Amino acid sequence: MSFKDALFFAALADYRNRQHNREDQIRRLQDNVDRWEESLSKMRNALHRTEENIRKNEERLYKANSFLQRLSSPQTLEWLERQQKNALSNRSEVREAALTKIRDHEKKEQDVNDQIYKMKSWISESEDKIRDIKRKISDTESKISDVESKIYRMR
Repeated sequence: MSFKDALFFAALADYRNRQHNREDQIRRLQDNVDRWEESLSKMRNALHRTEENIRKNEERLYKANSFLQRLSSPQTLEWLERQQKNALSNRSEVREAALTKIRDHEKKEQDVNDQIYKMKSWISESEDKIRDIKRKISDTESKISDVESKIYRMR
């Protein structure tokens, strides 16, 4: 075998090795893209679930606010005023019943206020989560685009 032939075979072997390495790199990059697309799907599902949670919590918040308004309605305030007058009664059973009703009303009011506070917190946390998920989706889409461009240039 001549030097020229040896050089040709060495160049051919080097070319095939580089081609094989490039194909391996393309395959690895495509595997990354596939994995990221799967992650994107999961992030989009999480985004949808979080948006649904916000919608449901906003409905609950609306109902809780409506209930709180009913607890503060003129009719309820009149009833509460009557109970406060009954709490001053000389008859102990009337007084006890009125005090119990007043305490129950105050407890309901406090419970609703607590629920409203919790729901507002949940909504705020969910909105933060949505911003984070959208940022991650954008970053991942950018990564996918960059790698797909690289794969295209390598082919």
